[in-house]
Amino acid sequence: MQAQKDTSIILAGVFLALLVLLPTLASATKIISVLDLNNRALLSEAETSYLTDLARDALARNLPLQEFTIMTRESILELLPEGTRLSDCLDASCEVEIGRTLGADYVVSGEVLAFGKEIRLLLKVHHCQSAAFIGSESGAGVALKEVEASVPLASGNLADLILRHSGGMGRISPSPIKQNPVTSLDDWILKPETQFGVKANHLGLAIGMVRISAGEFLMGSPRYEKDRDRDEDRHQVTLSRGFLLSSTEITQDQWFGVMGTFPSRFEGGSRPVENITFAECIEFCNQLSQQENLTPVYGQRGGEIFWNREASGYRLPTEAEWEYACRAGSQKRYTNGDLSDDLIRVAWCRYNSTGQTQDVGQRLPNSWGLYDMHGNVWEWCWNWSEKYPTRFAVDPEGPDSGVGRVIRGGAWDNSLEACRSANHNSAKPGFHGGVLGFRVARTVFE
Repeated sequence: MQAQKDTSIILAGVFLALLVLLPTLASATKIISVLDLNNRALLSEAETSYLTDLARDALARNLPLQEFTIMTRESILELLPEGTRLSDCLDASCEVEIGRTLGADYVVSGEVLAFGKEIRLLLKVHHCQSAAFIGSESGAGVALKEVEASVPLASGNLADLILRHSGGMGRISPSPIKQNPVTSLDDWILKPETQFGVKANHLGLAIGMVRISAGEFLMGSPRYEKDRDRDEDRHQVTLSRGFLLSSTEITQDQWFGVMGTFPSRFEGGSRPVENITFAECIEFCNQLSQQENLTPVYGQRGGEIFWNREASGYRLPTEAEWEYACRAGSQKRYTNGDLSDDLIRVAWCRYNSTGQTQDVGQRLPNSWGLYDMHGNVWEWCWNWSEKYPTRFAVDPEGPDSGVGRVIRGGAWDNSLEACRSANHNSAKPGFHGGVLGFRVARTVFE
């Protein structure tokens, strides 16, 4: 609602200015406005503005000036009410409206965020008239200078996307940026956790579920496993109840069918939904349960989320359920083997993802019919993260509280070791980003 109010104010405030200034812009065939990057990495305002200006400059260098005009920060601010910050827009619809208000054909937006020890840069472009998502490019570095060096390539690749969309031949793009491995999400920037409640239901899309029988397995990794971490002590786990698990990660179309929003950074109906917090996943599960006349699993007590173990509705898998399902009887590094080529067959990771998420269900499934258990996006699990028990565990659900919730599976930008079946990772519940999604489970009651 606030974004709509802000947009209305902007539209009213700039109408007269547009009548005066737009004729000076009309001589260009296509106009591109670059909004200031959304700063989630605790950079200074000057540093964020500098990265934005680098993107503007790189676009100008890669697009034919006789066909495109890149609006300067000054010309943009002239058309906006005094005090408006270009980074205030938090979703694509607001960004497109700003672009339309500015009289632009294309609007470029993005953000910088902290991810472990890295600083990440994400740039994306929308066509203002149709509101179509044209594409995105990313860069990364441990130091700000490394991020700065990635801006020209990312912006150049965006220029290629704009040229192709506008009917040009495009430019030859350099190879994608090589990114460093990420081993933890614990340093990501927090946003306030979502409070979940009842919303109007939307027509959902069917979610395919795979039935997984109760059983025992060895959780964690043997001491000889390549690239193992010290928090992966191998122990026997018994799962006394069978469960259903979605065959793919929840897609953006499925999310929209339940929640009515498009939160993802990499847009595409069949791509996994991402950029969602733990609490938003909990809300999705309850909403989907209500749509299908099932008993919602989650509630709140004293501000804390609790799980009704006897409810029939949708939920997040526990970490033990997730690893049991991922392994599908295997004790190797990945569900289908120990080699890097084995992972590539079943996963979208750094070496084949082209720097973004991909449609779910395109790689080979594991032997239980589950897709993308490795790679594409990390997946939220129910548990608070803790040290594994030393020997035996039955239906482990983790401690009652903690700092981070478990995430599993690795993502499109991760290396081989991060995508291993045993890799035990966590994120603060309020984290959200383009590498983190989920799949849903249901308990089987015999």
